[in-house]
Amino acid sequence: MRVRHGTPIVTKTKGLRDIARREAERRALLEESAGIFRNVGDKWGLALALNNLGEVARGRGEYRHAVAL
Repeated sequence: MRVRHGTPIVTKTKGLRDIARREAERRALLEESAGIFRNVGDKWGLALALNNLGEVARGRGEYRHAVAL
C-alpha cells in the first residue's frame, strides 16, 4: 500500500518510531543533565536543561508539565 508521493506506509511508520525513540533519548539525557547540574550547583546549566525539557514537553502538547519545569 502506498501513500502520497509513492512513499510506503511502512517507511513512514518506521520514521515516526525513530522520531519517538530520539525524543525519548533526548528527554532522558536532559533529565540526567538537569540532575548533574543540580548536584554540582550549576544554576545556568540547570536552567538550560530545564528550559530544553520544557520545550520537549511543549512539543508533545504537555503544556502543564512544560510550565511546571
